[in-house]
Amino acid sequence: MKSLQNYIFEKYNTYRVKNLEITYNVITKNDYIIFKVPDFYSEDDFQIYIQDMYFKDLPGSEDYSEDFFGKNSVKIFDVLFEYDKYEKSDKEPNDYIDFDINYDNKISEDTKYNFISIKGLKYIIKFDEFDVKDENVEDIENTLIDIFKRCENSQENDWPLEIKLDEKNIKYK
Repeated sequence: MKSLQNYIFEKYNTYRVKNLEITYNVITKNDYIIFKVPDFYSEDDFQIYIQDMYFKDLPGSEDYSEDFFGKNSVKIFDVLFEYDKYEKSDKEPNDYIDFDINYDNKISEDTKYNFISIKGLKYIIKFDEFDVKDENVEDIENTLIDIFKRCENSQENDWPLEIKLDEKNIKYK
């Protein structure tokens, strides 16, 4: 992690971390995840689809962000998926996430499908600033790790995708 010193401002006994970016790795069985999508979907269409299907059920959404981040939830300025590799195939694999046919009104019985293999899927939450109450500056990194690890999958958090925080993925831009 970069030194927090350059990104912290103390205000009213609270430390404010500017430009905070949290990246969760989406955990998969084989280092990739496969989605079934209509063959007319472009990569942009696919990105919109997975955002529409999953964002509302993950910790950065309006429904959950206040539970996890309190007053900092209004400081979220972007939530997105990123991935390392996107590959399209028309061969049906053994294990994939099926397409929700109710999502798109252009789907018919005649629709053909492709399979999109995604490697290195990441779920990212970006905060303009994030306020942390702590005894001293040295404790802030551990407090941030504790806050963001609470968002991982658990018995309380049954997200549709398994997300895991790597402590190196807490960045200050």
